[in-house]
Amino acid sequence: MKELALSGVLPLLLAACTGPAGNLPAGLQERKPACAGGNFEVCANIGHEVRDAEGGPAPVHYPPFSQPIVD
Repeated sequence: MKELALSGVLPLLLAACTGPAGNLPAGLQERKPACAGGNFEVCANIGHEVRDAEGGPAPVHYPPFSQPIVD
C-alpha cells in the first residue's frame, strides 16, 4: 500500500521541484533576498513582473446564474 501511495505522490513532488520559480531572470533573482527579508513591496513588484511576462492577468469568466430550460 505504501508503494502505491508513493508512486502517486512522487510525480507531483518532482513536478513541484521543476516549477517556473527557479527560472526567474537574473534581475528578479537578485531581488529575491530582499523579498525573503520582509520587503513586501519588492515581493509585489516581482509578482507583477512575472505575471506580465507570462501574458498578464487571466481574464475572469463569470458563469451565467441559470441555464435556460430547453424542452
